Amino acid sequence: MYALGIGAGVRHLLPALVLVCALTGCARRDAPFLEANARTHLNRLAGAIGSRWIGTPANGQAREYLIEQLQLFGFDVRVQQVEAERPEIGRTARVANIIATKRGSLPIDEGAVAIVAHYDSRSDSPGATDDGLGAAACVESARVLAALPMRHTLLVLLTDGEEPGLMGAAGIVTDPALRPVRALINLDSIGSAEPSLLFQATPGSDWLLRSWARRAPRPRGGSYAIEIYKRLPNDTDFTIFQAAGLSALNFAAVGDGFSYHTARDVPERVTSRVLRQTGENIVGVVQALDEMDLPAPQTPATTLRSAEEAERTRETTAASTYFSILERSALIYPSALRRLVAVAAVLMGLVACFRLWRSTPQMSGGLVAWTTVWSLLGVGGVGVAMLGVTSALRAAREVYHPWYAQPGRLMWLLVATAAATVWLIRRAAIILPRGIRGGTHPSLVWIVTLPVWMGLTALVEWKATSAAYLWSVPLLSSSALLSVSGGRWTSLLRLVSILVFGLSAVLWIPDGLVIFSFAVAALGREPIVTPTFVYPALLLLLGHVTVPPLLAVISGRERQLWQPGLTTGLWLLLLTITAALAYVAPAYTYERSLRRQVRYINDGISRQAFWEIGSNEPGLDVDADKGAPREWQTAGTSPATSLPLRPLSGPFVFRTSALADSPSPGSVRTTITPGDRGLQVEITVVPTEPGLTASFAMPRRLVPSEPNLVGTVRNGRWTATYVAPPLDGVTFRATFVGATPETFRDAIVLLQSTGLPDGRGWQRLPPWLPQERTVWNASSYWLLPVLPGP
Repeated sequence: MYALGIGAGVRHLLPALVLVCALTGCARRDAPFLEANARTHLNRLAGAIGSRWIGTPANGQAREYLIEQLQLFGFDVRVQQVEAERPEIGRTARVANIIATKRGSLPIDEGAVAIVAHYDSRSDSPGATDDGLGAAACVESARVLAALPMRHTLLVLLTDGEEPGLMGAAGIVTDPALRPVRALINLDSIGSAEPSLLFQATPGSDWLLRSWARRAPRPRGGSYAIEIYKRLPNDTDFTIFQAAGLSALNFAAVGDGFSYHTARDVPERVTSRVLRQTGENIVGVVQALDEMDLPAPQTPATTLRSAEEAERTRETTAASTYFSILERSALIYPSALRRLVAVAAVLMGLVACFRLWRSTPQMSGGLVAWTTVWSLLGVGGVGVAMLGVTSALRAAREVYHPWYAQPGRLMWLLVATAAATVWLIRRAAIILPRGIRGGTHPSLVWIVTLPVWMGLTALVEWKATSAAYLWSVPLLSSSALLSVSGGRWTSLLRLVSILVFGLSAVLWIPDGLVIFSFAVAALGREPIVTPTFVYPALLLLLGHVTVPPLLAVISGRERQLWQPGLTTGLWLLLLTITAALAYVAPAYTYERSLRRQVRYINDGISRQAFWEIGSNEPGLDVDADKGAPREWQTAGTSPATSLPLRPLSGPFVFRTSALADSPSPGSVRTTITPGDRGLQVEITVVPTEPGLTASFAMPRRLVPSEPNLVGTVRNGRWTATYVAPPLDGVTFRATFVGATPETFRDAIVLLQSTGLPDGRGWQRLPPWLPQERTVWNASSYWLLPVLPGP
């Protein structure tokens, strides 16, 4: 292990701190984007109007407001009313997309630039984050850009129906207005605070990335993000645009994701900084694109590729590597260079290890071996200790995620645990014979570290190529510098370590801290109990690149530990304080509430009904004094309904019976007519409220021919789904060969409604569901027969 001198350590760290601070200078000129204007749009959309679920009156109000604003800025605006289809998921929706056009000085066939956001929201959320922020930033950016002398035509596309399956984007790519589009910027959000991250780019769009790197006033992003995104259960309109062959960038705000898709997603929560960063970057990128000759598209736009390709689009790894540097600049290089950098980094690492071995005084195999052993003990001890305190914190509390509302306290507890563990291991090692303590020379730090970095670079280049730069760049830079410096002069070795620490810190620490909080929010809304190893593993991941160069800076000749008893006491005191703060922190608050799901199921065929509640925390959160149903029981599977429903998400699910007398939000009528080619079947659903989702489930093993709605097979039944049918009804028509009218007694219509029977307020929740520290995702299901019973 390495002897640590506190005073010397601080002295050696000062140059690194100066280096990091210097990199933050030279800020770019801000774009003329007014946050106050964007805030006004956001307040109107997510505040005055609120939830904007597709097909609802609120959705129409938002559309009218956005059209009015864009017309004021001189755009030609029209609404694309279209029945959007996604055959791969068997879904249809009538969407109303806003297409606003501002002609440039060049002919439109010279190319157009489009900025895109969706203006609908989920039914259980005001949608300030998702995607009121994007829509507001688009409208204010449109105002700024409309006042500039643009060469290329500018399109502002505000899509409808993103939430129920990217339906607006599926419709808008069929519109002729997209044919001249050669560059597209999509805005969505999963958080209400900074940073606004560039996390996805279409392959072959290096020229788009260069525009972002060159002109975005506050560029923030990295190609590593696609490796995280494609493993999440999220999707954006970008997927449809990429499948249509458009060159595009995908941006999203990712900070403070605790309100995402909940009733807490209100305008007040969206920070001014993320509004400015989003809008200023849009304006800057569009201006850069307008100054260049836009390349012709590689594939014709507005023509979706196959359903399989559309599904695979989201799994596509970005062709180029890109990353920002402290929101001041960005670096982009192509995939061929990425592989070359990785190979060069590994080879240079071998050279650096050999050079350090040969040039460091008194280097020996035994010294390296014992240093490696103590390093492994240190890493293992830190990992076990952090895992232990995380498990202890969970065991001491009444909930499984006691850190959810205050993730920073958990992070500092883990950092204190790691530091205290390293100190205790070091103190234990000092009493052992000198020959088995390992070395303290900075060269030893690098001889142990470089092979680890080489192995990880090769592994990540193979398995997660878009994130490989996070290892290959520090490895290549450190290996090159160490190959020159050698290990003879300790001061020069420390200077190299300072430079590598500064580079590693820039690449890892800003986004690493964001990812820690992002992970707490993202895992907290998933239907799982988060494993206790996740957050210690995240900190080990952050530390394995940033800590070794730091150790190389502060290590040196072996010396007596400074006041070991007092230092041990201080570390234990710090550990006690951080543990106490983590223990007393509320697990859930109004701002960061526990997520629960509740649904009502009414099976009109079997004439039974159920209530279900699910969560990733144990226990029921209902108020019996306000009329909550009783006799709840744990439920491991979905109820035995006439049409199988997807199980309610969450490790803790409760169910009880309900009254089956709640009226259906729609009616069904069926006409069956024999024909020359088979039975002609018409099934009409007439909703009594807007925003329903209607699914037509055909009899088992019966597939229609020439249906008027797209469908797919689910649970052994061919099913077509129509989102937000008009109040005058939607009709499914098809021909069935080899079927009889009696066969259709097995056909079922499933109606899904937002809210619950006898619910109140805009979410339509009953009073027995408390909301002080809990947010509810509520829905109701009615299973209706296509033909009346015998």
